[in-house]
Amino acid sequence: MKNIFYTLLVLTLFMTACHRPEVGFLGTAFESRVDTIELTRGLFDQGPLPFIDGSTLPLSWEITGATDAEGNLTNDLFEPRDIVLWKEAYNPNTDTTAALVNEKLDRTKKPSIYINKVSGQLIVTQASRTVPQDVYNLNLKVSNISGERQLDHFATLKLLPYKPAEVRFAMISAIKLIRKNGTEATIKNQVNTNDEERIASVLNEEGTEPDPIFSIKKISDEPASSVSVRMILTDTDGNVISPSKVTRNEAGAGSDTEYLPSFNENSVETTTDDEATIFNFPAPPFPQYSSNFPNATTNDKMYQMFYRTTTEAINLVGKPPGGVKKYQTNSQGGVLGYGYVRWGLRINDFGTWEIKAAIPRSTVMTDE
Repeated sequence: MKNIFYTLLVLTLFMTACHRPEVGFLGTAFESRVDTIELTRGLFDQGPLPFIDGSTLPLSWEITGATDAEGNLTNDLFEPRDIVLWKEAYNPNTDTTAALVNEKLDRTKKPSIYINKVSGQLIVTQASRTVPQDVYNLNLKVSNISGERQLDHFATLKLLPYKPAEVRFAMISAIKLIRKNGTEATIKNQVNTNDEERIASVLNEEGTEPDPIFSIKKISDEPASSVSVRMILTDTDGNVISPSKVTRNEAGAGSDTEYLPSFNENSVETTTDDEATIFNFPAPPFPQYSSNFPNATTNDKMYQMFYRTTTEAINLVGKPPGGVKKYQTNSQGGVLGYGYVRWGLRINDFGTWEIKAAIPRSTVMTDE
């Protein structure tokens, strides 16, 4: 009896050893994390990771087709369109001329959408700006060591309106008053990123009243293949503060850099005229670089750009906090102070742009 038992056991083990075990798992319940993936047209933007139903990694993803909102097959998203890509990161320390920066740009044609083959995230490119419709349904295919699965109607893509310019970080305009003990009092006006109504005014969107402090607007389609930005600082009444009295903001003691981040680091030829400091850059987005966040790509803090006026640029209108006696005086007998601006914008389009900031409770100091 024992011999029969051992014989059966050996046969079972032999058959098990000869049977090749199943390798990997490819799920059946792949899903998008959202019903509609909303991405901004004309910008580089990416969607969320999909649910993979416990499938064995690595996975490989591809887009197999698209239909429009009416269900018609379309090639809109895959047709190559004009685009400017960065081949290498911009470096203000070495990219000192337009020619050097242009060497890092690839002006080519690319599809409006592609998929991260490893993660399955959908990505739209700047080429999506001219795609004719807003809504598309996407068919995908996913595969791994166990096989492949066709995922028809996997996701609905909605292209949100193009944003030629954005407020990406809270912006501040202030007058800073210097006390006799060396400390400063700040009177400021701030635009927060969650204040959609005010941001619409700052961006001069159709149907909005101009914002009293900040203005960001495109004033010309030229230059058609680069970006020019005119920065203008004014007093409360809109009188221009001479660009000769507008400077970069020093970083202060203990900093690794001489200045706080500025548009100057993002300009290959900075000039001035009677009213503006003019920054020039070969391609959007602008700004492209921050000395505080030199390797940032998605951190909105990198869009902070700092400027100030000299202490001989503006006078305070009205009384300072705590009374005049607490403050130092300027050359005209007023309260010693200066204008301060922190920008938090990103420009995504070519052409000439005008950005303005009014210093609150200030008037331009006249030359005597």
